[in-house]
Amino acid sequence: MMCFFGYWFLGQPQIFNNFAQTRLFTTDIEYTDQYAAPVSGPNLPFFCFFILAVLWLLCESCVKRVMVAAHAMTPFEEPSINEGLGTYFECVPNYQRRAAYAEEAYKRGKLNIKTMPDHSFESLRTTSGGKKLMQGPTSYNLMQDNRYIEGFCYDPV
Repeated sequence: MMCFFGYWFLGQPQIFNNFAQTRLFTTDIEYTDQYAAPVSGPNLPFFCFFILAVLWLLCESCVKRVMVAAHAMTPFEEPSINEGLGTYFECVPNYQRRAAYAEEAYKRGKLNIKTMPDHSFESLRTTSGGKKLMQGPTSYNLMQDNRYIEGFCYDPV
């Protein structure tokens, strides 16, 4: 879309030629000398890029298949990873699940607020743990990550 608008706006002869026809009446038709056909000018690179981009989008899958058949490219395959993890509720430790259930029960009972759907609330209560727990790297400290400090304007004390 940006190529189309860039092509059209850069093809305005009024901008680059400093030329506009005079109009005698407000009902006169204004001819801009702007055409859809490319001419050599500042809009030609946008037109060429747009044509190449459309051709690439149309031919990408065919080119990939030909390159894989010619052994110039390895085929992309989704990796099959099974870490033995269960569902989210099976991987959360029991004490965290009980705390989340108690907090949600309090919010629903006293404050009349639902922060999770009913099926998730029921899964918190009925699911038993025992699956492999999800753990992050033990050496990672979020408070020392410069991207976090800059992104959230955090000042470590």
